Amino acid sequence: MEAFSLTPATWFWLVVPMPLLIVWAIWTYVKEGGSEE
Repeated sequence: MEAFSLTPATWFWLVVPMPLLIVWAIWTYVKEGGSEE
């Protein structure tokens, strides 16, 4: 496993998309649910 090292760039691309996807999912859910009611 020594060949595989987590660089700051790797952490960036692993950590950053997560909250963005969560926010996007919530935003889409709220818009879809709110538009009907």
